[in-house]
Amino acid sequence: MIYASNKVDHAIRYQSLEDNKYIRYFSGHNQQVTSLEMVTDSSDNLLPGFISASKDMTVRLWDLKKPECIAAIDCSDQNLVNQKSTSNKKYYQPLTAIDPENLVFAVVTTILDQSLAELRFYDIRNYSQGPFLIYNIVIHNQAEIHKIRFSPDGKYLLLITNLQKAYICDTVVSGVVKDFTFSSSRYKRSLSGNNSNSKYTFNPLIGNFTPDGQYLFFCREDGSIKWFKIDDWTDIGHKWEMY
Repeated sequence: MIYASNKVDHAIRYQSLEDNKYIRYFSGHNQQVTSLEMVTDSSDNLLPGFISASKDMTVRLWDLKKPECIAAIDCSDQNLVNQKSTSNKKYYQPLTAIDPENLVFAVVTTILDQSLAELRFYDIRNYSQGPFLIYNIVIHNQAEIHKIRFSPDGKYLLLITNLQKAYICDTVVSGVVKDFTFSSSRYKRSLSGNNSNSKYTFNPLIGNFTPDGQYLFFCREDGSIKWFKIDDWTDIGHKWEMY
């Protein structure tokens, strides 16, 4: 079992469930780990064993047999998308995901001060060459990307925010294929008691593609599950709703 912990430091732990002993510690991150993605077939020596992302603004590739990372990607490089930009961007919380075929991994970072998300796509065997595709998308004001998932066919990347919004992005050419917005009016939670002027916060969406790649679902904070057909993004209604 591979997992991240900040009990002592931010090292990633490799634990044997058979005898409850630690096999190895993977040290390198100095802030909270935000993503851990296993390579499902790491028998190829060119492939890493797993990939991690952290609030220290790095994505690291690891070999299960070595305590040090085999590569680190700096996610705060401000000149990849716009070479002419000289303004400082406020990057936040990189996330990573690996496509089902172990061919590509994605890195997504929120740019807080510009209401943007930056998407980078890497060939998993040639990551040292940099991303083969990189682009920005406009996201909702105050939104932060908190979860990303590839579709089973690898054609799409799902971005879920801390608000009631989600985006489907293309993995071959730049652009948003579909975006989703859900109402949260029934389940607003005040940050300041019953004060009518207080701000509200919402539970983030939970969502994913079904394993057969035909449907996309979102679990909302009001207890409902919303379903969509992927071939034309048709809303097929609620599977279940709790009042």
